[in-house]
Amino acid sequence: MLIDTGSQINIINKKFVPRSEKIFTSDLRVVAYNGSAINIEGYVESPITINGNVWGEDLRFYVINGNCSSMIGTAAMEQLELEICLSRKRIIQAGPIKRFANISKIDIKEERSYEGRLSQTMTFKPRSEILVDLDVIGIYDTCPLFFEISCLGNSLLEVIPSFQIVSQEKPVFTVLIVNPSDCPIKIEKNTRIVRLFEAVEIAKIENQKNAKIFDKISTGNMSPECEKEFKELIENYSYLLK
Repeated sequence: MLIDTGSQINIINKKFVPRSEKIFTSDLRVVAYNGSAINIEGYVESPITINGNVWGEDLRFYVINGNCSSMIGTAAMEQLELEICLSRKRIIQAGPIKRFANISKIDIKEERSYEGRLSQTMTFKPRSEILVDLDVIGIYDTCPLFFEISCLGNSLLEVIPSFQIVSQEKPVFTVLIVNPSDCPIKIEKNTRIVRLFEAVEIAKIENQKNAKIFDKISTGNMSPECEKEFKELIENYSYLLK
């Protein structure tokens, strides 16, 4: 399924429509970007399910035949309150959480972060990849840490995003560093490679980690009913944070 922010309609290839699904007739005329006509056989109205989670009900998809790909257009993205997160390469249904946060004056406190620094000067060979142990500066407890973007700026080296448990006893975060270029690249000792953030395990909100999770969240005045709804909302959308 493609995402097309330039399309006002949703399209599904007929081969993905179950035979039991009724296809309604439609006189809609659709033209592709190159000006050629696209034959519409009709439309179906169906919920959309992603990774086992229903993201919307009665979404209209126009049925086509041939080799065209199925796609979701702008109207559906607005209706389902979807956002494209380029850094995570994911589609996020952000609307419900944003609305609840605005109504209840929820604010996430400043997240704790650490630096992962190179423990020794290293030269990365051309067309190579290697696991490197980084020193984690300032950690004083056992916590899950992750990063998405490296701190190497314009360097050709690629640091693959990772998630690990790091402790005060072993303050080391291991990363995979790739040199895709044809030249060796030297990085000096103590260079900051990544900025590490503490991951909150929201999906376990009802177990013993409950208190630790809500230490990171500041809310306005909530009734017990509203607080319960907030917890349920976080649980329902925890899959977005995996």
